[in-house]
Amino acid sequence: YADWEMDSNKGLIWIRSDGGALNDTAFYVSTDAAGNVYYVGTCYSDATFGGLHTVMQLFNHQYLFVAKYSPDGNILNAFAIGASDLFPDFRAYGRSVSISGNIVTVVGQYTGYMKIGGFTFTDTQTLRNFSIRFDLDLNVQRYSIGGTFNTRTSVTDNKGYNYQIHSFNNYKNYGRFTVVSQGDYDYAVTKYGLGSESFDISEPFNVYYPNYV
Repeated sequence: YADWEMDSNKGLIWIRSDGGALNDTAFYVSTDAAGNVYYVGTCYSDATFGGLHTVMQLFNHQYLFVAKYSPDGNILNAFAIGASDLFPDFRAYGRSVSISGNIVTVVGQYTGYMKIGGFTFTDTQTLRNFSIRFDLDLNVQRYSIGGTFNTRTSVTDNKGYNYQIHSFNNYKNYGRFTVVSQGDYDYAVTKYGLGSESFDISEPFNVYYPNYV
């Protein structure tokens, strides 16, 4: 896990890396009107998100995840769906996330069979698209079959800040900072500032109290 921050125009403002010991991958990133960032992908049961560990019962099974960070880089919530003790053959893969008003829609794909409440994921051996509708706190409102998706690894919010998601193995350098994976592939989300990265150097000047030059 890495936690870095820079306050310099277009430089790296913060980076957060999540994941676990197995091959975890991020696919899509989006922001809401308040500047919170959401990203989705596929993980395994030991993955963590800013210290949060959602319920993922079975090791070495793929789970869809969606995680939400605040503009300051604090984890707000994370959600995962996949295999359980009752439905060990179910697999879920995160593909995209979109925000419209107070509604968050995640599109994923699945194989296998599972029931959640009154909703049934009908049995399939080939990847089938499905959607989950959340409120802004990532509370599930409903499931449905269908949905379309693409991949987006970079997004700019309504204030001009740029968020990016990255998948990396072992370690990766982001400017002067390095993140280290917990096993195989992990993922990271980064926030960049508004202008070009720069460092100011002025002419010498006097500060009379205390007396430094």
